[in-house]
Amino acid sequence: MDEDVKDKFEGLAKQLTTVNENLNSRLDLVKWYVSGIVGIVGIVFAAASVVFTINYNTDRSAFNTQIGRGMDDLREFRQTTNEYIKEKLGTSADAKIELYGSNKVLLDDQTVTPQIFNWGNSWQVKIDFIIKNVGNATSGPLYFKIYLSAPFNTGFPSSDEPKFEYEYSVNPSDINPDVLPGNYTSSFHTSATLPSPLVRAADLKVGKYPALIRVYYGGGKVTSAPVFLAIERAVSTPDSSPSPAPPAR
Repeated sequence: MDEDVKDKFEGLAKQLTTVNENLNSRLDLVKWYVSGIVGIVGIVFAAASVVFTINYNTDRSAFNTQIGRGMDDLREFRQTTNEYIKEKLGTSADAKIELYGSNKVLLDDQTVTPQIFNWGNSWQVKIDFIIKNVGNATSGPLYFKIYLSAPFNTGFPSSDEPKFEYEYSVNPSDINPDVLPGNYTSSFHTSATLPSPLVRAADLKVGKYPALIRVYYGGGKVTSAPVFLAIERAVSTPDSSPSPAPPAR
């Protein structure tokens, strides 16, 4: 009886040992399997990272190349457009202004008889002339300046012409038209204002007085014409009713 029990216990111990060895073996297999899976996943992620980096760099390079080509095309288009506009329309630098008298002769050294009339508290000296744009391009905004000497006291001392005592400026907003297309001719007048406190009717005596008409246009271009302003009869003292307003042009 004792021998049988002993044999049974020994058999059971051997079975437990075998189970334990099998379990350890299986655990080692599981560990190896998990380690392999982790390693494979790491390799996959590393490979994916490499592929992504390569694709990103390739796409960025292609994108930068496309942007560069687009900027080059834009610069070429702008240059072509500017050349086309300059060819078809020209620039204000291509304009050329010439001044003529009402007799359609060049204004230089002509004797001009201005209209002189009273308006409110001032005298208006209205000078008529013609402007020709003989260039192929638009003139750009026009500016007028008249240089005068006594008795035509505008109240504004000459700023840049030492031969003359006074000046009077007219801005584009007071000129109509204030821009001339290429090969266009138009009649103009400019009116210089003489404040009545500075100029009396008795001062405006019959005679010829030197003056200078200057037109600014086209990005710094200037055209000038020296003239003589002739007062052919004495100017009468104004009555209480003012003359009609000078026209806009």
